[in-house]
Amino acid sequence: MTSDTLEKERDFYFGKLRDIEVLLQAQKDDTNPVIEMVIKILYATEEERVEIDESGKLTIHGVNGDAEAEEGLGNEEDAEGNAAD
Repeated sequence: MTSDTLEKERDFYFGKLRDIEVLLQAQKDDTNPVIEMVIKILYATEEERVEIDESGKLTIHGVNGDAEAEEGLGNEEDAEGNAAD
């Protein structure tokens, strides 16, 4: 791919991520935990490792391996937002 094509593709996806960020920030007062989790993922640095387990629990590990943020959907919902039985 040429440099111009790569730059256009990068700008296209960056624009989409920026739109998602603005949308989530506008909804930040909502009590939906998924909004906070997505914002944490968007703001994680290159040095941080983001993990999401099957139950939807988000863990962000810092450079030294310590868990810096842990959050989950709780017992009410699973990773797809389905109510638990």
